[in-house]
This record gives sequence, C-alpha cells and structure tokens, in this order.
Amino acid sequence: MQQTVMDEMTYVASITEQSAASVEEVLASTEEQNRRVGEIVESIGELTELISNLKALTS
Repeated sequence: MQQTVMDEMTYVASITEQSAASVEEVLASTEEQNRRVGEIVESIGELTELISNLKALTS
C-alpha cells in the first residue's frame, strides 16, 4: 500500500510538471504574439504618419 501512495504521488508530480511546462510554453507564445502586435501597431503609426506627409505634399 505504501508503494501505491508513492506511485500516485510520483504520477501527480509528473502531471504537475507537465502542466507547468505547458503553461510556460503558452506564456512564451503569448509574449511573442504581444511583441508582434506591438510591432504591427508601431508600423501602422509610421504608415499613418507617411500618409499624412504625402497628403500634405499633394495639397
């Protein structure tokens, strides 16, 4: 019976580690997506400024 409890604890610990690793992967992916969205927002801002400059030149 003692071995069964140890086996169950080992199993739970293993699942917990796998779950933590999965959460870390999701977090890393989310951070990368956030970085990319930030770059897109920055690019849109630059594009908006260029459009404004172009409109000023053609007016």
